[in-house]
Amino acid sequence: VIFDMHTMCMLDNYINNILQIQGWRYPIVAVGIGSDEILEVCNRIARFAAKQVVLHCLRTRTFPMAIPENQSGKALSSDYHQIGHLKTELMEFSTRLGVRVFFTDTDNVFVSEPSGVFAHYLESTQIVTPTDRGFGGEKLVGMHNLGLVLATPAAHPQIRQWMNKLQRSGPESWDQGTFNTLFQGEGNDSFLPDYQFDKSGLQKEGHPVFAIHCYWIVDKIGCLKQLSLWKPSGVKLHKYGCMYDGQW
Repeated sequence: VIFDMHTMCMLDNYINNILQIQGWRYPIVAVGIGSDEILEVCNRIARFAAKQVVLHCLRTRTFPMAIPENQSGKALSSDYHQIGHLKTELMEFSTRLGVRVFFTDTDNVFVSEPSGVFAHYLESTQIVTPTDRGFGGEKLVGMHNLGLVLATPAAHPQIRQWMNKLQRSGPESWDQGTFNTLFQGEGNDSFLPDYQFDKSGLQKEGHPVFAIHCYWIVDKIGCLKQLSLWKPSGVKLHKYGCMYDGQW
């Protein structure tokens, strides 16, 4: 499992929810941005979780940031795009080596072990994502949301095409926008069963709830609190990235 910390303040909550899931067996690599201090807090979370979950902390830069650290990774900022480009490169490298990788954002919270949901997609020739939704929660048919991604070795040609297009488009190009430009609406098997931040909607659609992603929503932490999924352990990254409070 690899996830990006574009909502860094949610990392502690993300890990603590996983600690409450029986049978979790995936190592986690936290890929983020920022300083020695951010890396050390991530490592404190790793030590807190060590008896149950293997967590490795990585960062994308070692030089001083051009903006205040609590704004790093803000949606559609240069740092945000840097993470998106890195994500495609990690995905391409891993699948080229024959490794399946599973990316999520930290505002995605797991509520059950996901292997049963993913079993159907383990040999997919396409990147697998949920369907995107708008600010009002409406389903955007055929549009992918990359807050949760499963990439398999069989999908490597598609990943390579996406990465090359993103690199040609320049450092400010958006990974999700580029992906949807290339692959919007491709194949029903490239979309996971619907999941969203409305539990009753999930139950009515008949799909097992395995993850909740508060995307395209103004108050991400408020969304998780409303669903009783805001459970930080106390190892806090809250002052980092929580420019997201009140923003999408």
